[in-house]
Amino acid sequence: MPISHSFRESVIEMQQEGQYTVPELQQAILLAFEDPACPPSPRLLCDMRNADVFAERTRSETRAIAEFLIHQGPRFGGKLAMVVSSDLAFGLLRQGAVDTEEGGVNAVVFRDLQEARAWIREG
Repeated sequence: MPISHSFRESVIEMQQEGQYTVPELQQAILLAFEDPACPPSPRLLCDMRNADVFAERTRSETRAIAEFLIHQGPRFGGKLAMVVSSDLAFGLLRQGAVDTEEGGVNAVVFRDLQEARAWIREG
């Protein structure tokens, strides 16, 4: 699967590369939560700089991801950082962030991994 996770202090870092489906993404996030090494009360950071899915994502898929993240929000403290490298990805994920924010998840899109890491650790 082109999605993996690691833990950095109190943060789950999802690394997403290449092509993957919405169900694969959802399953990978759930596996990270279920990992015995998962820290208590984690935050979630998704590094999608190497993902190649944005040109094919439909609005309904973006909304399905947002709804999943809203539902899972209590498991990661409702705080989500997303890191991307392209303008297309930034725009699509910003739209998705608006959707998740309506459901109580504080989601922010970044272009720089270090900035995302600093933000996710705040408060």
